Parts: sequence; C-alpha cells; structure tokens
Amino acid sequence: MSLPLNQPITPSSKGTALRWLPFVIIAAAAVLLIVKWDSIPDRWIIHWNARGEPDRWAEKTPFGVFMLIGFGLLLCAFIEAIASYVSRIRKPGRGHKASPEAVAAVAASTAGFVRLINLTMAMVFAFIAVKLPLLPSLSPVPIIVFAFGAVLIAIVVGVRRMKRAQGEIRRMGKEGEFEGWNGVLYRNPNDPRLWVPKLIGIGYTLNFAHRWAWPVLISIISIPLITVLVIFLSVR
Repeated sequence: MSLPLNQPITPSSKGTALRWLPFVIIAAAAVLLIVKWDSIPDRWIIHWNARGEPDRWAEKTPFGVFMLIGFGLLLCAFIEAIASYVSRIRKPGRGHKASPEAVAAVAASTAGFVRLINLTMAMVFAFIAVKLPLLPSLSPVPIIVFAFGAVLIAIVVGVRRMKRAQGEIRRMGKEGEFEGWNGVLYRNPNDPRLWVPKLIGIGYTLNFAHRWAWPVLISIISIPLITVLVIFLSVR
C-alpha cells in the first residue's frame, strides 16, 4: 500500500479489509469444523517424524479439534498489533532524515506487508486445522508445500508493494531521504557501515553492499540451524 505525500494518511478500504480478513478466515475454518463435526474421525495424524512416519495423533475433543484455530487466532492478533504499531510511526529510524509524510507512506506500506504475512498465516492455520481432521493424509507433503508456497508468495508480493511505495517517494523528489533502500533491503556502497538503523521503528539491518554482509547473514542463519540439528541427532 502506497500513499501520496501531499495527502493526509488515512486508512484505505483495502487496508481495512486486510486488517480483518485473517480473523474472518480463522472464524470460517472454525465454523466449518463445527458444521462437519460428525465427519471428524475419532483420531487423526497431527505430526510426522524426520522419516515422514506418523508419530503423533489428536483425538476428537474440543481441544483437539480447535487447538490450531485458537493458536492461529492468537498469532493473528499478535501480528495485527505489530502492524497497527508500525502504521502509526511518523519518525524515521535513528540516523535517517525524512519528512513525516515520507515516513508515513513507508510505514503504511510496511504495515501492509505485515498484514499480508498475517493473512498468509491465517490461511495456513485454517488450511491445516481443516485438512488434518477432515482430509487425512499419510504424508505431510501437501501441508508443507502449501505453507511454504503461501509464505513465499506473500513475501514476494509484500516486497514488491514496498518497492513501489518507495519508488513513488523518489519520483516526487524525496529520493535522498531513502538512499540505498530497496523494499526491505538496504544496499548502499557509499555507506561504510555494516549494520545500519532500520528505516522506521527500532533495531538494525545489514548493509548488503558491505563485503561482510552475506557472511554475517549466513552465520546468523546457520548457527541456530546447526544447533537444532546437533540436538536432533543427539536425541536420535
């Protein structure tokens, strides 16, 4: 979502719909489970081990049927709280200089990106909550493909929308305010810093024009993955 810099920042109908749609999807999944209660089996698979073999089951109880619905609802509420906070930001991150209008436009597009992720998570939880008891399968592949595919599409669409918003800001003569930013990534060869403050909000991000950016990112990702793998192998 992008906003003109010469107009006040007000919630759009698209933004309002994106705010509530995740909760509508979760509620629809809950209603479907209630309607199809008699079709739910007494026991169904909810987990597979590393070899793809079922190793955990759920039983037909209110907790067993609606557990994922409840967790998905809480997660969506948490993500929406983050989006609401981001949408109200009017000051740039520490070390950045930008007009309140430009910051508001970027904050709106960032909140839209967060809400798009929230919509995707609602779809994933609703799909899993309905599929596991009503469409049982001996393989987790359909769930994995749907979840990763939906999240990937949401990220691509969200980043493209943020790039579009920043492009509109640059076309209106504000390009100096966001030099080096391209969507959610920062790449500025003229900036010697490895870590830079985020454009809005708190925290830091990497300058991907720095020669140590990718090694640092790979290390950050690899260390927890290696730790989990070592623990898994030790348990096995």
